[in-house]
Amino acid sequence: MNELVNEAITQLNEYIAANGKTQAAVSKEIGISPGTLSQFLDGSYIGANEKIAQKVMQYLARERDRRLSTAYPVFKPELKNTELVYSCLGYIHFRGGIGTIVGEAGSGKTTALKHYEEENNGVIYVQMDATKNSPRSVLKQIAAASGKDIKGTSSDLLDSIVDEFTGTSRLVIIDEAQHLTERSFDTVRALTDKAGIGIVYAGTPDIRNRMVGRKKEELDQVYSRIAYNVKLRNRYTLKEIRTLFSEYQLEEDVIKALYNISSRKGGLRLAINLFILANDMAMQSENKLSTAYLNLASQHIGTGDGINAEV
Repeated sequence: MNELVNEAITQLNEYIAANGKTQAAVSKEIGISPGTLSQFLDGSYIGANEKIAQKVMQYLARERDRRLSTAYPVFKPELKNTELVYSCLGYIHFRGGIGTIVGEAGSGKTTALKHYEEENNGVIYVQMDATKNSPRSVLKQIAAASGKDIKGTSSDLLDSIVDEFTGTSRLVIIDEAQHLTERSFDTVRALTDKAGIGIVYAGTPDIRNRMVGRKKEELDQVYSRIAYNVKLRNRYTLKEIRTLFSEYQLEEDVIKALYNISSRKGGLRLAINLFILANDMAMQSENKLSTAYLNLASQHIGTGDGINAEV
């Protein structure tokens, strides 16, 4: 074996041992078969070893860069939007019925929803999109998230889920629910009526608009059962921004700039994405994060004319 191959084998074995990953998981990340990687590591691969070694070294370099990149802010339950999300989820989880959580993109809905799921037993979280919005698709996702592989018609799926959930005090969270069809809204509503569990729809304001607007008649059965509604704001206080980024020890002008960014379209998500990119660029240059890097990140992301650090 040549030096490159030996070095790739040594470094990858050390990486796998240090990070507790399986060879199967690493082979998938690299883009080669598990069998090829296994043979490469034990020296029995008869193919182009140097080509595999190059892929391995590229993979390890990416992993080193990833470990050195900026970590996302730690979850802060004291943010007002998070408190509002938890208030709705907690009530519907305890009481049952239907809850709605509405807010513009970037208001922190999904982060709060996922943390509630992680922190509480009996919670099922599913996320909709434009390709998974039919009644059958929604029911299959709910079944899968609850650990059940249920087959059959939509009616069969609904009956099986009702049997599984009845008497369990479960909570089902439907994220990005604005993608649901009217029939899907009504199908999921049946879980509340038949199984007595709580359902929370979370998404953009279009959820509520559809319930009281042009499609009102089709959604009356859902709308009349709403027991708790939360409307999130897409504006954060300066104190909340300081709290969110507290572990980074940022200068005050950077905090103020992030505060202003969080009030734009995209909200907190935009502020976090700009911060991550700007801080990565600053670290690569061995500099401290400044508003100049935020302006540069703004240009790369394409958010307009930079930032404004004034409050």
